Amino acid sequence: MKLILTLLLVATAITSKAQSSSPEQAITMLNKFYTAYMSELSSDKDLKIIDQTLSSLRQKNCTPACLKQFKKLAVKTDADPFLKAQDCDKEWLKTLHIKKDPKKSNIYAVSYTAINDTNEKIVIHLLVVNQNGLYKIAAIE
Repeated sequence: MKLILTLLLVATAITSKAQSSSPEQAITMLNKFYTAYMSELSSDKDLKIIDQTLSSLRQKNCTPACLKQFKKLAVKTDADPFLKAQDCDKEWLKTLHIKKDPKKSNIYAVSYTAINDTNEKIVIHLLVVNQNGLYKIAAIE
């Protein structure tokens, strides 16, 4: 009986730790994605190589539905939907901030300041889901 009780307590502790770390894991994924994405887009590499790398990053970090949405939004807005901009500056990475929306389930706000004449703060809301143990961007809100 003590063994069963001990096992139940350990299982509960592990489950609550896994659940409480979920937002942190999603934020870590988004931070890695945006750091790589913005760094690549602001690099001096050949445009074909940049496009291939960005496409690879999107494939790895987005669901198929999000990839379709990305293409539609890019055409509609003539901008990169993950940045709400056509280009990127490495300086913007210094202002990158990611946080979980406390009111909406699985929604994360990614923000940065477009350091230029206006210093406009850009905010992108993303739906993040866990697919087979991996966090992926499911939608651009």
